[in-house]
Amino acid sequence: MPNSMTLIAQLGMLIKCVSLCLIGVLFWMHRNMLRISVIDQALRWPIVNPDSSLTYVYPRT
Repeated sequence: MPNSMTLIAQLGMLIKCVSLCLIGVLFWMHRNMLRISVIDQALRWPIVNPDSSLTYVYPRT
């Protein structure tokens, strides 16, 4: 059985690696925003209007 300190340290390293990967992916997406319009459209959220039509909005500000 590994002790809890080793487990916490490994978990911290895992979280650090995942966050670095996410930051890298977000930075890459921001750089290539014009090229990935298909992915960008997939990230939009549909909102139903009162007359049952759909409006797509971007969740990011």
